Amino acid sequence: EKVIQDGDKVRVIHNWVNTEELSPGIKNNEFSSLYKIDSKFVVSFAGILGHLQDFEVILQAAKNLEKYNDIEFIIVGDGVAKGSIEENIRKKNIRNVRLIPMQPKDKYPQVLHSSDVGLVTLVKDLKTPVIPSKILSIMSSAKPVLATMLLSGDAPKIIKESKGGFFYDAGDAKGLTEGILSFYNNTDKIAEYGLRGRKYILRNFSLEISCKNYRELFEEMS
Repeated sequence: EKVIQDGDKVRVIHNWVNTEELSPGIKNNEFSSLYKIDSKFVVSFAGILGHLQDFEVILQAAKNLEKYNDIEFIIVGDGVAKGSIEENIRKKNIRNVRLIPMQPKDKYPQVLHSSDVGLVTLVKDLKTPVIPSKILSIMSSAKPVLATMLLSGDAPKIIKESKGGFFYDAGDAKGLTEGILSFYNNTDKIAEYGLRGRKYILRNFSLEISCKNYRELFEEMS
């Protein structure tokens, strides 16, 4: 492995998120009305349903919270893991999780606006450090993020620095359950954490910031 000795020659420029498209919005919208979740406390996962996403931890957290009639989990998306998710919901008789088909891109912001918290869950076998784009999308929409993943890597650091949510070790259904309840029992925290996440994205992951960083880099090189 080659080790870079001179840190002054290293510049990190993040991928950006469309902060105009993914901006704060109203909870009651066309999507929430269509799926009749306007009056629910909505916990959402939206994206590809693949093998690297940990749906077991989501379903276990949902099972833990079944006695709360006004908490509803929505899993919005399609993918190879959809069949196993449906099977687990049936086997465990989980009544507070709804599977919703993948939505068109222009409806994705409404999914986030309809949510009270957004989930990002990765399996413990995923050793490669990654920053799921869902984290940035959820924060940009001014919603708190709750994540379960390996605690090494940059993704937990982003959540910690932003103070826009909570993160737990991969597979920690107990922690995830407690995180959901912390927002359910104190709904003022939703706006508080959401706003902090939004401000963090604008400072670090907006297109304007990335362009500024590239411009400064090219000016230094010229």
